[in-house]
Amino acid sequence: MNRMNKAARKLNMCKQVWAILCLLLCVGAANAQIRKPRINTDELLKQADAAYKAGEYKKGISICRQALEKMPNDNDFQFALGRLYYAVRSYDSARMLFKTVLVENPNYREVYVYLINIEVNSKRYEEALCYADDALYQFPTDQELALKKMSILHMLGYSQYADKWTDKLLSDFPRDTVVLRKYIDTKVELGQQYLKQGNYLRARYEFEKVLEQDPSNKEVLDAIYNIEIRTGNYEQGLAYINGALEKQPNSYEYLLRKEGMLEEMKRYPEAIDVLQKMIKLFPGDSKLQRINIDLHMAAGRYYLNTDPYTQFQAVLEKAPSDREALNYVINIASSRNNNEEALQWVNKALKYYSSDRGFLLKKLSLLQSLQRYTQAADLAEKMWRQNPNTAGNLQQFVDLRIMSGRAFMNDQQDDSALMEFKKVLNVNPQNVAALNYSINILTNRKNYDSANAVVDRALQYYPDNEAFLLRKSAILQDDGRFTEAAEVSGRLMQLYPQNKRYQITYVDQLVSNGRTMMQADDYDAARETFRKVLAVDPRNMDALNNMANLESGSLRYDSALYYVDEALKITPGSKDQLLKKASILNSMKRYQEAYAITGMLKDRYPYNNKIRDSYIENVLAAGRAYNVANQPDSALAEFGKVLAIAPKDSNALAYSINILNEKQQYDSALVLINRGMQYYPNSEYFVLKRAVVLENKKDYTAAALAADSAAHMNPAKNGDYAAYLKSKQYKNQIGLFFLNSTFDSGGFRTHANIATVQYARFIKRGSIAGRLNFAGRGNGTGLQLEVESEYAHNKDWRSFVNLGVANKVVFPAYKAAYSIFRTFKHGWEGELGGRYLNFDTVSTASVVGSVGKYYGDFWVNLRGYLIFQQGSQYQSVVLSARQYFDKDEFIFASLGTGNSPDDFSRNFQLAKNLGSKTYSIGAGYQKTFRYRNTLSLSGNWYNQKLTTQYRNQYDVYLSFLRKF
Repeated sequence: MNRMNKAARKLNMCKQVWAILCLLLCVGAANAQIRKPRINTDELLKQADAAYKAGEYKKGISICRQALEKMPNDNDFQFALGRLYYAVRSYDSARMLFKTVLVENPNYREVYVYLINIEVNSKRYEEALCYADDALYQFPTDQELALKKMSILHMLGYSQYADKWTDKLLSDFPRDTVVLRKYIDTKVELGQQYLKQGNYLRARYEFEKVLEQDPSNKEVLDAIYNIEIRTGNYEQGLAYINGALEKQPNSYEYLLRKEGMLEEMKRYPEAIDVLQKMIKLFPGDSKLQRINIDLHMAAGRYYLNTDPYTQFQAVLEKAPSDREALNYVINIASSRNNNEEALQWVNKALKYYSSDRGFLLKKLSLLQSLQRYTQAADLAEKMWRQNPNTAGNLQQFVDLRIMSGRAFMNDQQDDSALMEFKKVLNVNPQNVAALNYSINILTNRKNYDSANAVVDRALQYYPDNEAFLLRKSAILQDDGRFTEAAEVSGRLMQLYPQNKRYQITYVDQLVSNGRTMMQADDYDAARETFRKVLAVDPRNMDALNNMANLESGSLRYDSALYYVDEALKITPGSKDQLLKKASILNSMKRYQEAYAITGMLKDRYPYNNKIRDSYIENVLAAGRAYNVANQPDSALAEFGKVLAIAPKDSNALAYSINILNEKQQYDSALVLINRGMQYYPNSEYFVLKRAVVLENKKDYTAAALAADSAAHMNPAKNGDYAAYLKSKQYKNQIGLFFLNSTFDSGGFRTHANIATVQYARFIKRGSIAGRLNFAGRGNGTGLQLEVESEYAHNKDWRSFVNLGVANKVVFPAYKAAYSIFRTFKHGWEGELGGRYLNFDTVSTASVVGSVGKYYGDFWVNLRGYLIFQQGSQYQSVVLSARQYFDKDEFIFASLGTGNSPDDFSRNFQLAKNLGSKTYSIGAGYQKTFRYRNTLSLSGNWYNQKLTTQYRNQYDVYLSFLRKF
């Protein structure tokens, strides 16, 4: 047991030792980690900068990459790496890094400079111009950036804009020698370009602009001098030389040029005077001594009456076939550039020595000097066919035929040129020059089929010839056969993978093919074509743009958004791509995201109306969406954003006014309406909207004035509304009523009439009316005075009250009526009330109830009465209906049973009639004219069963009401 305990203790001790060792190792590792030096950013940047300055670009790139792996968003290292990539001409990589830096630091001037240089070096001058504009937006007074923009404008060939910008630079920096030097250099360069193009007039204009700033500019003076020489304007050239000599009278160069000009003009005495002056000024100049001799010799020859040429001609007059004399006159005439005369002498010699190779070669030479290449070629062909084995004859014939063809091309005689090249190809079908020239002519004439046939012929001899394959691709492209052109470019891309030009051509042709398919509305094929482009060149902006357009046009907005996002990875701050993304988001109804983008662009380009309008459109769409979703406060906030930057925007004003009107915030709505009327004084909409809001505010006087203004603008449309609002101002009403009743009982007819005069006063919640009823009878005159009121407690509850007193001749002595009405949802209305009539000895009390509802333009009402009289109970029911033609015109009809206490023409007999069975039917028509005059006409027929017979009563009721 003890041994076991000891073993266990040893084991525990070993475990403890191992644990301590492990702990020490961990602590050591942690200390080592702690002692590990941290990244020193400044030191790494210094190393990268030193590598750049020393030209050790690969080393610098390695340092920056290592730093960016640990600090991927560090702008300093991104800039340093971009600068190194630029140094090794890795422009794509440099471009991406510089754009990333600009996103975080839009004021980084050096980045703009590098991006401009990259695009210029890549010959993407439009992009370079965009960066120059962006840079000048940030640094508007920067001279270097302004100079770069000027250079880019010239590269793009925007001559008009370049001239204006150059003049602006000179105006902005008139004393800056760098700007002046750049201005002069630019004008000189332009002048030289025009000079090469043969546009001497424009070249002279540019050079003269230089002389305005630097009158003694030697290069320009020389150029103008050369222009005058080329155009044969020796006098003007001499004038420029004399102008230069006024400032530098002893200039060796200008004096020498003057002497040469005078000699050219055959003004030998003046030339000799100038030369004598130069010899005095420069006595040790041997060149002047030689010129002096040559000048005197030229003058002597000029004035000499006879010379050797004349002597040899005299010999030939006597001996026309003298070979030596013929050679002399030919050589002398040729040396004096009298090639026509020399050719005449050669032709005379060949009459005597037709096969003489020497004379034949002289004729060939003279024909070439005279640029008569066709005749020379014909002669060479003749010489070759006569001596096919003579060395050089065939090559001479081929060369001259090609020169003849080129001469025809220069004279734009393409058919003749093609014939010459065809003659070459007949004897040498593999001749590259003849093949190329034939292809050029046919291509320029847009005879693509023939040009393609010649290329195919050339490819038979040179199957994988890079130049001919490239020509075939170009011809197919010009012919609009982009698919075939891309196949050829694809072959070139496979044969020469190191030449990136062919990949670019292949991609361009596919892009052009895709565009053609889009124009032909073959969108599926276009989509597949652009996908091929992206498979080869995922960063191709044309393909990405067109795919985005195709997908957006097909309402596949998610896909369109993907392609725009891919484009933005390449050009993160691209204005056009961001606008396109905003447009797609707007179509997807993601309005807030859309205007977040256009809002950012608006801040970036505050003077760009297109961007500003897009932002407004996006925000308006967001507001409309909130409005449709019944979120008026959110909608109002969006429209407020629009009005903050475009206070005149009629859409935002209109939407905001409508929302405020619905929210019953009438004063706020009126503020916006007044603004709209201020901006659009002739707008019918804002004037009419003012009337509506004032009406809702119940300010009918002001509303009527506004509506009247709208009616003057558009009487047909707004006249009725103006009349309606004007009627709201009328608080009084006069009414005239006439009731004619005819009674028919047992063949006896009697008549009774009641006339009524009424005055009503309209109050805020209803109306109060006083009425006097007049009835003349054989037993006296009946008079009844009534007071009636309608009162709206709120939008759901209203009351009706009627009180009357009479002299008991016709009417009840006293009457009282009350009803309360309740409006329910869905067009329902209920009524509950009571009636009281007092006669001489009898009184009746009634309970009344009704229910009504609207059905479209119909109103249907069922009313019932429960009548109590001296312990007896009676009932009466009336069903009535109206059909509205509009709110001011309707027809009505009724059908009833029993005797109602509300029957005005019969209530004086109610006490007697309650026990009689009675039926009634009626109809009528009512119309209000101009909301002021109301005319009503109705008729009723009552049939009443008496004790032993029936009695009929016919009522005709006419009423007229007028407000004032």
